[in-house]
Amino acid sequence: MKSDNAKVALAYTRYANQVRSFILSKTGCFQTAEDLTHEAYIRFHKKAGSCSGINDIRAYLFRIAQNLVIDHYRAANARISPGYQIDTVEDCDLASDLPSAEEILHRRERIADVVRTVGELSPLCQRIFWLSRGAGYRNHEIAAMQRVCLSTVEKNLSRASRRCLRMQQAA
Repeated sequence: MKSDNAKVALAYTRYANQVRSFILSKTGCFQTAEDLTHEAYIRFHKKAGSCSGINDIRAYLFRIAQNLVIDHYRAANARISPGYQIDTVEDCDLASDLPSAEEILHRRERIADVVRTVGELSPLCQRIFWLSRGAGYRNHEIAAMQRVCLSTVEKNLSRASRRCLRMQQAA
């Protein structure tokens, strides 16, 4: 039992932030990510004694997390599926984390504006902008990929950002 607790504690220290980030990326809700991460470690702890054959604890935890996310969405879907009876006020979740149709339309319009604005920039500036903002690469990585110096990346990102800011202020 003691070694099981140590195994869970070690797994928590090593992987909890990664598991939480993974769940957050799937749910978009920090509180849900916290709750499901906690539940993942509870399930892992329950299985820790019989998990001596697990070669990759991290992969095992991520599988638990993936299953919990699936269960979470299934439960949410069951609450809003046809034929669901609302018996109490608690059953009626009026506050939704999902954006409204108007908000989705507004976001799409803003994205189209950014795409159009960035499309007016030089090809190098466009590539640098999309590698940074779209793909999430760091400036030094972009510099290496594009075979330019770091200051070129920074100047082009600044140029693109200023252009997008002016576009946003004009809207």
